[in-house]
Order: sequence, then C-alpha cells, then structure tokens
Amino acid sequence: MEREVIVKGLLALGIGAVLLWVGWNNWTHRGTEAVPWIEDKILAVTHEEAVPRTRFDGISRRVQAGLGLVLGLFFGFVGLVLIFDLGA
Repeated sequence: MEREVIVKGLLALGIGAVLLWVGWNNWTHRGTEAVPWIEDKILAVTHEEAVPRTRFDGISRRVQAGLGLVLGLFFGFVGLVLIFDLGA
C-alpha cells in the first residue's frame, strides 16, 4: 500500500514538472510568432507558406501557458502531499 502511494506521488510530481515546464516555456515565448515543429516539417515537405497567426492563436497560447502553470503547481503539490504523507 505504501509503495503504491509513493509511486502515485512520484507520477503526480512528474506530471506537475512537465506541466510547469510547458507553461513556463509558453509564457516566456507568448509574444513570438513561432511555428510548431510539426507544422514546420509539413510546410517543408509541401513547399507551402505558413498561415499568418490570428488573434485566437495568441489567446490560446496564453490560456495554455496559464493552465500549464496552474495545473503544474497543483499536480506538484499533490505529488508532494502523497510522497511525504502531509495529509495525516
């Protein structure tokens, strides 16, 4: 039982770290006109031009950054609680 809780805590901590990284990365690059790598590869093969970014793209990038930061902190906290049994 104890081992399962620690594994779940480590998993939650790992998910939280990844979400924090994604949120921080998107927040620091929120004003750039970046093209996702998969879109860049498709455009290279088809020899097409990139579609200009819309206002929705900027809004969705900020929302994704915010959700990554908030959920990353949440999962990190849950992971720490499960690992160190802070709920008892």
